[in-house]
Amino acid sequence: MKSLSLVLIIFLFTYIIIDSAKAQEKFIGKKAPELSIEKFLQAPKANINWKNLNGNVVVLEFWATWCAPCVASIPHINELVDEFRNEPVKFISVTDDNEEILNRFLKKKKIKYWIGIDSDRSLFKALNVIGIPKTFIIDKSGIIAAAMHPNQLSAEVIKSILNEKKNLSSNKTNSLKVIKSSSNKKNEIPEYEFKIIKTDKQKFPSYAYNSSIGKFNSDAIPLHEVLSLLYDYPTYLIFGPDSILDNWYKIDFIIPRYRAKQFSSLLKKYISDAFDIKVTTDSLYTNVYYLNFSGKKHLLIKSKDTEKFHLSSVPGIILGRKVKMDELISTLQSVLNKPIIDETNLDSRYDWHIEYDKGNLESLKKELQDNYGLIFSEGRKKIKVLKVEK
Repeated sequence: MKSLSLVLIIFLFTYIIIDSAKAQEKFIGKKAPELSIEKFLQAPKANINWKNLNGNVVVLEFWATWCAPCVASIPHINELVDEFRNEPVKFISVTDDNEEILNRFLKKKKIKYWIGIDSDRSLFKALNVIGIPKTFIIDKSGIIAAAMHPNQLSAEVIKSILNEKKNLSSNKTNSLKVIKSSSNKKNEIPEYEFKIIKTDKQKFPSYAYNSSIGKFNSDAIPLHEVLSLLYDYPTYLIFGPDSILDNWYKIDFIIPRYRAKQFSSLLKKYISDAFDIKVTTDSLYTNVYYLNFSGKKHLLIKSKDTEKFHLSSVPGIILGRKVKMDELISTLQSVLNKPIIDETNLDSRYDWHIEYDKGNLESLKKELQDNYGLIFSEGRKKIKVLKVEK
C-alpha cells in the first residue's frame, strides 16, 4: 500500500490552480451597507441604523429558525452577549423568517440579542450571504472588520476590533499552492491533479465537491464521506475496515471542465489506487430500525401550504419545515448511523423541532417517541451496501 504520510500527486498535462478567497472577505475594510431591516424584535427602539449605532462594535449574524447550525450557535452568542453587556458592543441577528415564526421559536429558545427581520433579503443580498449561519463584525466607525462562521466568533476577536485592530479574516488556512509538473514539452499544462495528505480528525468535514466543473477540494474529510459522495451511498451503508474508512484526509482533485464527465470515474480510480482498496456492491443482512407511529402527536404539526421546505441538522438539533417522513428519515439514518424502515403511514408534510443530547442517541429516540409519537424497534433486513476491501 502506498504511504499516505506523503503527498500523492498524479499529473497528466498542466493545469494551474488558484484558490479563491471567501466571497464575503471582499467586503472587509469597506463601509457596511444600509441596515435595511423591516422590523426589530427585542430591541430598545424601532428605528435602528448605523448612525445611532456609531461608536459601537456591531456583531451582525445571518440565520434562520430552520437552520440547525444557526440554532446550535445561539448559546455561544448568548454567552458573548453576557460577557460584553457593559461594553459598546451590539449583537443583531438578521433573518428572513416572518414575525409569527420567530415568536413561536422564541417561546422554545431564548435569544438575548436583537433580531432584525429582513423579509426581502436586501441585507442578505448586499453582503452576498447565501449560506448561513454567517457573521460580520462592524467596527465603531461602520467599517466591516471581519467575516466568519459564528463558531469562530470569540471574545478575543471582538476585543481586538473593539481596540481598533481591523481587517481580521476567518480564513486561517493558506491558499492552495500552484503546482507545476515536470513535462517533456515546454509549457505543457497538466490535465489532472490529485493530492492527498492524512490529517487530524475535525469536528465537521470541510470540503467543496462539484463534479460538473471537475473540482473536489477538502481541508479535512473522512474517507467514508468521500466514498459516500462518489458512490451515492449513505455512510451507514458503507462497510469496510475502520482503520481506513475513519481516517481523515486533505484531498485536492482538479481536472479541466471539458473532461468533467470523467471526474467521478477518475477520482474513484485514484482513491482506490492510493488506498489499495477494492469497492463493490453487495446485499447483506444488517441491523435496522423499524419506525412506527403510536397515534400520539403532541408536537406533530402539519405544515402550512405557504411555508417553504427546509431541513437541516447538527449534532443535538434537527430542524425542518414542510418535511415529509422519508426526508426526515434520511436525516435520522445519518444521525443514528443505521437504516430505518418507515412503517408510520404518515404521508403529510410536517414541521419538526427536535433537540436531544448529542452524546446520547437514546435521547433522540426518546424525544421522538415522547413528543411526536414515533417508536423505534430493532430488527434485521437484507439491504444493498457498499463493500470496501483491501
